[in-house]
Amino acid sequence: MHWARWGDPTEASALSAATLGLVGAAFGPAEPCGTTQLADVRVPVPRVQEPLLSELRDLLGDEHVLTDHAARVRHTRGKSTTDLLKMRAGDGCDAPDAVVAPADHDQVSAVLEWCSRQRVALVPFGGGTSVVDGLTARREDYAGVLALDLCRLNSLVHVDVVSGTATLEAGLLGPEAEALLSRHGLTLGHFPSRSSTPASAGSPPPAPAAKPQQATAGSTTSWSR
Repeated sequence: MHWARWGDPTEASALSAATLGLVGAAFGPAEPCGTTQLADVRVPVPRVQEPLLSELRDLLGDEHVLTDHAARVRHTRGKSTTDLLKMRAGDGCDAPDAVVAPADHDQVSAVLEWCSRQRVALVPFGGGTSVVDGLTARREDYAGVLALDLCRLNSLVHVDVVSGTATLEAGLLGPEAEALLSRHGLTLGHFPSRSSTPASAGSPPPAPAAKPQQATAGSTTSWSR
């Protein structure tokens, strides 16, 4: 998914004349407005530096602790209107100092313990589709901010076909979860919508999300825990 808008960049298309006409009727003539390039997004100087980064690499491996500009930008905020407008304007002031990607429960626990010891805020990051400021950490009184990327926690742990229940790891994306569950004749029923593709299994349950074709499945709070 694009770092500053909804949707797949490979499927981008121009607005139709009819849509532009509606926009113009409501707000006046529509004028093209460019998006700041990812490389030009302004991010704060990271506060989590060496030797702390080396400690994280010892916990997770070098390749799973990212500090490059692109990784920090892509893990900044979610997809609310205010989030997107800030990102398009090049405002990356909420960027994490680093991105960590644990592989299992033990590594997640190790990172949590490390953050508690170092007084570093930790923000779980699944599909990046939050629209309620869920990916923006409070920085006051903290020595830094890390994004906990859940991308490696992407397994179907257990299925009980009789009771119709399943245990999914938090980083499993919607389509991946549907593909795995379909092998057992099950479905989440959390579709279709613009957020169902990038949203992770760990992101819908806390909020009472419901999609257009969920008359049977109901909202996420009715089938998750």
